[in-house]
Amino acid sequence: MALLTEQEIKNSKRLLFMTHLALGDFVYNGVLLKALKRAYPNLVIDIWIDDCRERQSTSRKDRSDILESWIAKTGIADMIFPIANGNDDRRLAARRASKRKYDIIFYLSTRPEKFAEFAYTVSKSAIIVGNSPEGKLKKIMSFQVMRRVKHRFEFDLHTNSTHILEKYKRYYEYCFGSLSIAQEDQYGLGIALPDSAKQQAQKWLEQQDQNEHMPLVLLNPISTSKKRDLSGHTLVFLIESLLKKYPKIHIVLNVPPSSQVGVKALLKSLPALKNTAHKISIFSAHQDFFVLPALMNLCNFIVTVETSIMHIAASLNVPQMAIVR
Repeated sequence: MALLTEQEIKNSKRLLFMTHLALGDFVYNGVLLKALKRAYPNLVIDIWIDDCRERQSTSRKDRSDILESWIAKTGIADMIFPIANGNDDRRLAARRASKRKYDIIFYLSTRPEKFAEFAYTVSKSAIIVGNSPEGKLKKIMSFQVMRRVKHRFEFDLHTNSTHILEKYKRYYEYCFGSLSIAQEDQYGLGIALPDSAKQQAQKWLEQQDQNEHMPLVLLNPISTSKKRDLSGHTLVFLIESLLKKYPKIHIVLNVPPSSQVGVKALLKSLPALKNTAHKISIFSAHQDFFVLPALMNLCNFIVTVETSIMHIAASLNVPQMAIVR
């Protein structure tokens, strides 16, 4: 039995989904939000993608822009609350959200006490539903905040799943009951590449010094977490090794806009890469999300430290090697 009754959901008009969303997460959450929207067409769904952290970084803004672009084009969300540039921006977003008069606020988070607190800030009358903190100490320390959450469930961290989508599906079904996933979304949100994005990706490639018959390898050396980033030394070693073993390939470095200058400077400063500059291009996805998967779709192989690229590559069925913690 679901935590929310069918009548509670049918009587609701607006739902806010809150989670620290990244591109990879949306590959699966998007599937389930689509299924929820199909099951309850009365619901207007908004998405809050901010991670509710105090720290600020340019890379988070880059990530927010490209993710917003993708979500907006799926038509799943009526309104998107982006990653905030600090607490003042976050409080402003909460005030904007409070005017939406939500009936249900549903969150998924590894820091549920923080999300429960913001959910209550957004609406004191909405039915709040989400996961509980892990461990007895956290449960005790967050009791005052978590008692405002009407329906709670535990993350089943130790349950084996055949696919990550199955794990997310359990959490949604804990709350909303059985959901039917569309055939095209069985392994993640289907990415239908628009012709305009394919043309942009092809045009960008033509502007590089790249022979169309050269195999294309995309390297994604930067993650949303610095702990996962390839160091400059490791990145150079990887590029040198690939070009030595496969001299006919062309390498595309996919980096955030904020990292382009630093990566270009790194490559120019290295004598070992001086004669291979024509075999390396630097790409950044800007406002149109679909140009990135369109370019990935043209690649023969992908190497990534970022799980979002890993999930998108899997959706596109592009061969890859993912380097993850």
